Amino acid sequence: MDVFLQKRRNKRAAIRFLFRNLDFYSKSHVIITDNLRSYTKPIKAMCKNTEH
Repeated sequence: MDVFLQKRRNKRAAIRFLFRNLDFYSKSHVIITDNLRSYTKPIKAMCKNTEH
């Protein structure tokens, strides 16, 4: 589990966050975000078997 706050909440920020955490939490079953649209595509692309 991790929490990360950034000034920007865009696709690039979402990808950076996911790359940093997927090494440690590679078998996550659920990812919970605030459902910002910029998170949707990176999560679907990088975490195909994970519920969002």
